[in-house]
Amino acid sequence: MAANVLLLFILFSGGAESATLETITTGPLFQAHVVKGGRAEMPCDVVTADPTDRVILVLWYKDGLGAPIYSYDSRGNSISDARNWADEKTLGGRGHFDLKATPAALVLDNVRAADEGLYRCRVDFKNSPTRNARTNVTVLIPPNTPTILTERNGQQVWTMVGPYNEGESMSLTCEVNGGKPPPRVTWWMDGELIDDSSESPRPHTVTNTLTIARLTRSHLHASLVCQASNTNHSAPVQTIITIEMNFKPLAVKVLGSREPLSAGREYELVCQSVGARPPASLTWWLDGLQLTNATTSTTSSGNVTLSTLTLMPTDADGGKFLKCLAESPVIDHQPLEDRWQLEVYYTPQVYLAMGSSLSPDEIKEGDDVYFECNVRAHPWVYKVVWHHNGIQVQHNVSAGVIVSNQSLVIQRVKRQQTGLYICVASNIEGDGQSNAVVLKVQCKGERVTCVQL
Repeated sequence: MAANVLLLFILFSGGAESATLETITTGPLFQAHVVKGGRAEMPCDVVTADPTDRVILVLWYKDGLGAPIYSYDSRGNSISDARNWADEKTLGGRGHFDLKATPAALVLDNVRAADEGLYRCRVDFKNSPTRNARTNVTVLIPPNTPTILTERNGQQVWTMVGPYNEGESMSLTCEVNGGKPPPRVTWWMDGELIDDSSESPRPHTVTNTLTIARLTRSHLHASLVCQASNTNHSAPVQTIITIEMNFKPLAVKVLGSREPLSAGREYELVCQSVGARPPASLTWWLDGLQLTNATTSTTSSGNVTLSTLTLMPTDADGGKFLKCLAESPVIDHQPLEDRWQLEVYYTPQVYLAMGSSLSPDEIKEGDDVYFECNVRAHPWVYKVVWHHNGIQVQHNVSAGVIVSNQSLVIQRVKRQQTGLYICVASNIEGDGQSNAVVLKVQCKGERVTCVQL
């Protein structure tokens, strides 16, 4: 009994055990890397080759302290009745001895930063020599969640950055505070590592500035991830953002077959622009004059913009250029344009006049009379018909009536041929009727009209 009391006095009051932990170099040295909040296991070898031998006392020390922080005492008791004691100040009820583990170990839950250090396990047997084992516990502290800042104004980016214009450069700084050891900060885009150059501008802070010199359409809604990692024992912390962008239109086109138009008829013409973000601004122009009676719509994808123009052309619009212009409402650039030179069909415009060498008031029987049917038309007329007092005039050379193209010649005019003359010109658009010209024929040798009208 006195021997047992003496042994306890030596173990807990100093003596040989008051030597610092660093002076004990026997036994294996284990390394334990534990994430803060995790579990640390500090092994002790309690197995002997002698089946009659057994563990009577296990003591743990930390950082060279002379007093133990945990004990397992089975002296005078069976293993099942062994006594466990833990230093409340150091372990705070978080430690227990797992004798059934292989190897047996002191288990420390909910590891704190202050738990880092060198631990020693001393095992005393009933017969076998004392054993020591050391475990160097390193507590890993994960870094804080990365913060992404813009170079433009240093503002924090939460979920989306931009919008940037197509072709612009972009610089973003990922800043990570805390972490032990200092974290590695990297940029990833759509699952691919694109930048792993980081620096530490001040203590406890690591940054990585990503620069993309020229943004393209492929960067639209790209997923940018800034990751910070300082251990393989836990997943990296990360912040994910997406890139928003503006695009210029890629193309513009006036749709349709561009067939000739008919004057006076109403048309709906459609101009299509593709590739702009936000939707392109579409405008219509006719020989430098902007047309405003158009409506604009955008497809559900937002990639295609349509402008529908209501146009009623006149004959004067033939040969003019109709243009549709597409431009970004937010990017300064040369507008894209598609032009169409209009071809306008219209009903013949007809004007009838008597021959310029004739004096209408001095025509008498026996004179030759001729009329000119002046026509303006597109497409050109396929026929011209003459009427006298509502009756069609027939070509009759023997009777002195000659119909030739746009001319009507009456040779040796008779008094019966007095009356109203008109010409009608026809093309695929319709019939154009001229004004009426009165032919007055005087009796030969008199200055009176032979036929009263």
